[in-house]
Amino acid sequence: MKKVFLIFLLILSNLCLAETYYFNATLEQYNDLKKVLPSSLQIHKVFTKSEEQILKQLDIKIKPLYKIETNKTLDFLQSLSQTVIFSSSPPVSFNDYKDFQWALNNPGGRIERWVSDIDVREIQAQKGEDLQLFKDKKEQKKTISVAVIDSGVDLTHPDLIDQIQKTPQECEALETYNQCLKENSQQVCLDSLSSLDADANGYPLDCHGWSFQGLDLTQHQSGHPLIKDNIGHGTHIAGIIAAKNNTFGIEGIAEKIKIVPIQVANNSHQDSALESIAKGLLYAIKKEVDIINISLGWRFQFDTLLIRKIIAAAIKKDILIVVAGGNSSHSAPTYPCSYKDVICVGAHDETGDLASFSNFGPQIDILAPGTHILSTWPTKLRSKNFTQDNNYEFMSGTSQAAPMVTGVLARLLSKGLSPQEAKAMILLGARKNQYNTQHSFGNLDYLAAHQFTSLQLFYPYVKTQKIINLDNNSPEIVLEFKNLGDTLKKAKVILHSNSQIKVIESTKTLFDIKTQQIKKINFKIKINEVNNLSSNQKLKLSIYSENKKRDYQVSLKLTNFLTTQSQHKKLTHYKIQEALNPNYTLKTFKNHSSAPKTIDFIAFNKDKNITKIKILQQSLNNTYVTSKTYTIKKTNPTFINFSKIDFDKDGQSEYVITYVSINSVGEKITHFFILGADLKPKKVFLAPDNKFNNEKVFMPGKFQWLQINKRYYPAWIGYGENPSSIPNSPWSSPDLSLQYFLYYLTPAGLKTINDFTDQYPIHFLPQNPNDEEQGNTFLITAKGKGFFKTYYLYRIEKTLKLLKEISFKDYFNLEESRPLALHKKMGAYFTGQSILGGKRVFTLEIDQTNNLHGQQVLIKNQISQQNLVYIPQVSQNYILLQTENHLGVFNTKTGQTQFSESQVDVKRRRYVALTQKEGLYLAQNQATGLSSLIYTINTQGELFLNAASQILPLQGCSEISLIELHNEDMIALSCLEQQQILFWKIFD
Repeated sequence: MKKVFLIFLLILSNLCLAETYYFNATLEQYNDLKKVLPSSLQIHKVFTKSEEQILKQLDIKIKPLYKIETNKTLDFLQSLSQTVIFSSSPPVSFNDYKDFQWALNNPGGRIERWVSDIDVREIQAQKGEDLQLFKDKKEQKKTISVAVIDSGVDLTHPDLIDQIQKTPQECEALETYNQCLKENSQQVCLDSLSSLDADANGYPLDCHGWSFQGLDLTQHQSGHPLIKDNIGHGTHIAGIIAAKNNTFGIEGIAEKIKIVPIQVANNSHQDSALESIAKGLLYAIKKEVDIINISLGWRFQFDTLLIRKIIAAAIKKDILIVVAGGNSSHSAPTYPCSYKDVICVGAHDETGDLASFSNFGPQIDILAPGTHILSTWPTKLRSKNFTQDNNYEFMSGTSQAAPMVTGVLARLLSKGLSPQEAKAMILLGARKNQYNTQHSFGNLDYLAAHQFTSLQLFYPYVKTQKIINLDNNSPEIVLEFKNLGDTLKKAKVILHSNSQIKVIESTKTLFDIKTQQIKKINFKIKINEVNNLSSNQKLKLSIYSENKKRDYQVSLKLTNFLTTQSQHKKLTHYKIQEALNPNYTLKTFKNHSSAPKTIDFIAFNKDKNITKIKILQQSLNNTYVTSKTYTIKKTNPTFINFSKIDFDKDGQSEYVITYVSINSVGEKITHFFILGADLKPKKVFLAPDNKFNNEKVFMPGKFQWLQINKRYYPAWIGYGENPSSIPNSPWSSPDLSLQYFLYYLTPAGLKTINDFTDQYPIHFLPQNPNDEEQGNTFLITAKGKGFFKTYYLYRIEKTLKLLKEISFKDYFNLEESRPLALHKKMGAYFTGQSILGGKRVFTLEIDQTNNLHGQQVLIKNQISQQNLVYIPQVSQNYILLQTENHLGVFNTKTGQTQFSESQVDVKRRRYVALTQKEGLYLAQNQATGLSSLIYTINTQGELFLNAASQILPLQGCSEISLIELHNEDMIALSCLEQQQILFWKIFD
């Protein structure tokens, strides 16, 4: 009986392990698979002949569909074939989706586009606003090689599998390597096969491209030949360029083309991929490709001279470089878009207008379709937006616009045109954009590009923003031009003045400009009154050649160059008395002590898992004294708070450094390192042994200092356990239920304030300077559930006191919104989402007698296809806001909103409110360009970059942070190579 039962279990387990896998295959693919398939596995056809006939009558085009039942893994089956794709569910038929490709044929009409999870807007598509492709007998003769430097490519996708460039001998070696792995360890296979490099290009086994992500093939070789695409971005790009024109799926722009996949990133937000990009460029050059597509970009802070030089070397070898312009809807420079000679691409939508997300400005050469683009998607990933077929997906971005240009260039090259001729043709033929002219040429137009019999193009090829020092008494603008066409007998260049900048000798004439020749022209300028002058300036540039005129834009940034030698009435110099290593990073202490206020810093340096710190204390005669060096004995600590406060009330302020370490079992431990006013370690305690284990609740980095029982304690509102819960008997368990508590940390351990009856605390309000010094605060509690909640305001001033219930005219959920400080008023404001991407703002103002004044404001969204996302400042007259890519000023008196470009994506970076003036600050390390951004409100009620406030630190100086000192907004700068600290007063 036992044997029978065991046999039954064995049979049952085998049945449970059996899986059904599906695949489409042509007759040739089917026969090839039968040859390598183990004899124990049987293939069955899914549809009968009569069912296939019905599918044909319904015009559903599909390869024959088969299935296999087996206990083998999906990876095992997939290893048997490079051309057949297996799936654990029946694949959706590969229908013809070319009607979705508006970039190839835009029929016009009204279309819907989602602007949020619940909001839809209609737009009127413009017929003919597409690539204007046409068939030409002369084209598509020569096969063009295109490197796609991206996240990889799905090599087995049915629309791409025949479009990947392969090296047959390397493919044979790679197949031998893969077979070896089935029976041997990776090291054994590497030892015997990694030296196989049939084409002697230095990349063994590179059958179809190279990956610079993951493990290296050998210790002497960067990367490996096993290309994948785990996020879909690169596969989408490759499909736009080269998807095969067959009876299913989509159609790529060019037919005679081979894609060289180069994987340099595993995710879509990888700033650290620059090393891989540099190596990817070298690989592309070595493969002698014709075009390199880089649908990636980065800020100035991540730019490197190395990549500039490699791209210049590629261009010198007549390789065309096409790059994406960026999706942050601003005109600030991004890279490599702003490099010389690259073709930088912005995006336009179905109307022909600049896409709402697309960057613009002089660095953008041309626009191409970039919204709602359908293309190929990795077969092992699920598509989110195109629900008909997981093998295809809709995406939007300049990443999608760039391969449109790449595909058109490939078509031109395949006709035998030179790279420079192809480039000149698409720029000259660009269709004038009737909505937006803030880029160099126009919308990509393949048909119009063929109408130019003469390819004369003399244009400004250096696209970077010109930086002008306001301290320079005779500033100059140097412009560089290039001739892409035949020898030019004469060209006239005019740089026009605007209302604030006068160009002296604005007209220059050049003669006999040879093909590919570069010319430099210097223009002297005179800047009018600096006060209330915008930092960002645009000048019109006109070029007359061969009786034709073309207009461009020159972008200027007016700023103040700052070094330790600068002498400016708004600049204060501080000398560091003891030498400090320039490798140290400085952060600012939050000063909670009473006057006199000083700005002190912590300097820290991490080297080989050892973290060393010093304190810089502001002293007399504009100097800083430096503490001795202290070593944090934990590996890779995370610093979360720097406070200067007399927490034990002995008359001397302490420096409290709070950091988190992870112990051997993965637990996060919060530590407190405390120094006295004499900059020596002080034996006082904030927690037992100055450690907190975060077991009951996690301690955040933003906590408040509260005065309880004649001492200051770090306090916060958190969701966790009750630390004072005691079992009723030795046999019962403590109450481990989670809820909101007001926690504070003492030398005896974690404690709570529970005097809220049937309410629970949800928020501290931001402390004003006086409350910070006194250890007082306001907090809000909630009572009830769902929509039926009541909120109460409490005051902690040594003791807890209920002030009053918070009432609303219209419902507002205070619990879901984080309170932010009102500008120069006691209280806070809360924000909530409204319809069509708008915002609701609830202000809670508290007067000197603790009376409460609540007001709710509705701000309607006025920007198409964007939402109001973040409110960084609320003052009496204005509410400052950020959309995805714009800044706005809402006038509380008129109810009107003025918008301007933001220069950053709000999902990644947000502005900080100034404390003394109405305005915003974006730190240097967060900004797109070379320096920080300081926005203020002008007399017209608009946000603008006041040139007099902007700075550009040079000669080793860099910004530390925005600070407040003597009721002034300032920026602190570190110049450690010269052992100085600078304070820049933002306003006169």
